[in-house]
Amino acid sequence: MTSTAIKAAVLGLALAWSFNAHPARAAATEYFCVKNHSKTFQGLTMACYTDAGCEFVKSISGDPIRSYDVESVPYALGREKIEGIVTSSDAIIKKILGFGYTCKKAG
Repeated sequence: MTSTAIKAAVLGLALAWSFNAHPARAAATEYFCVKNHSKTFQGLTMACYTDAGCEFVKSISGDPIRSYDVESVPYALGREKIEGIVTSSDAIIKKILGFGYTCKKAG
């Protein structure tokens, strides 16, 4: 095997490893959940988990809290310690719907 063939084989293996080790993933759809979508969101404290979600909160004049604890966030919303959330988590959405929140696609 020539050195060019060896280099090509090594490059091929490296590319195959990189695609398998780091598969591309589509971004999850995020939902914006609050109790009242018809009022202003200015100054409301909202949990967010992605750069896009936190930017969305800023764009509606909310106060983003990055990476709020996933286990306690539904209960913080239920007790209104925070007023909203941008999330793609079906489990969180399912829990907070029971607390009177409604969700719309963010963005």
